[in-house]
Amino acid sequence: MRDCSNRVFSNKINRLKVCKSTEIKRKRTTWANSFKFFAYVSLLALLAILMVGCGSDTTIGKEESHDQKKITLIPYYIDGKWGYINKNGEFVIKPQFDYAAYFSEGTALIESDGKWGFIDESGKVIVTPQYDKPVTVNDGIVGFSEGLAKVRQGDKHGFINKNGDIVIPLQYRKAYNFADGLALVEVNDKWGFIDKSGDFVIQPKYLRASSFSEGLALVNEDGKRFYINTKGEKN
Repeated sequence: MRDCSNRVFSNKINRLKVCKSTEIKRKRTTWANSFKFFAYVSLLALLAILMVGCGSDTTIGKEESHDQKKITLIPYYIDGKWGYINKNGEFVIKPQFDYAAYFSEGTALIESDGKWGFIDESGKVIVTPQYDKPVTVNDGIVGFSEGLAKVRQGDKHGFINKNGDIVIPLQYRKAYNFADGLALVEVNDKWGFIDKSGDFVIQPKYLRASSFSEGLALVNEDGKRFYINTKGEKN
């Protein structure tokens, strides 16, 4: 009878050990999975911070697509201001701007006291900050392209040269930088393309359109999408 009781008691102890062991393994697995998830989320957060160029006291700026081999000065944010460093991490233009974009054609778009202008690679202001923030800043290059830069005042866009002269009046609701000699602009909710004289080479008749790239632009006319060349011909 005692042997039977001992076996029963021993079986209970063994079951308890198995249950406890299983519970420990389950907790370890849960903890491990939680740790992996936390590490994964933390990594994503870190990547997001690095990509948007904010979230720390010192941040390297990020802009749209650029040829990294051509970049000599890099926007750098520290203590609430933007300046420029070289590839050795040395300040070339001291932090003094509210915003600073990458250089394009030897100039860079900067913000000061809520207005936008341009500097050269020495930090000299070549276009006094006087314009509003560009509405369209996602067309590949922020700043000068093919010798001209789009600028905005109120709800109108136009183009200036590197002397700051307005060469194409501020008259378009939206405008994109020049590419392949033409700039995409919007007039009365339709898109067309102008040359550097401000004349329409392709009349504004498209519901949507992209800037030219390698001689072609994607357009949408009456719900139909197709490519055109710089003469406006279907391709």
